[in-house]
Amino acid sequence: MHCNWEECEINIIDTPGYADFIRDTVPALVASETVLIVISAMNGIQVNTEKHWDLVCQKGLGKLIVVMMIDGENINFHVLLQHCPVRKLRNPGIKKNEKKIVF
Repeated sequence: MHCNWEECEINIIDTPGYADFIRDTVPALVASETVLIVISAMNGIQVNTEKHWDLVCQKGLGKLIVVMMIDGENINFHVLLQHCPVRKLRNPGIKKNEKKIVF
């Protein structure tokens, strides 16, 4: 899928997060500048989430994290953040002069 915004062309490449399909994810990273990682608030951080995060860091790509289903029953966002791989999220491979978003 693709769209144009101002003078940029945006291509969206959807790859599955399951370990069985990681071979489909790796080539998509070659064609990407930024990666959107979706985390379920109900399931939290999964092993494959960390594997994909590591791949993205190795490639030096931009990263966006979206937490979905945060309005579910008994969801505690702060607990979810505590279970995130903090050492990786706090040191996402950003060089000193690059801008970063902290939330």
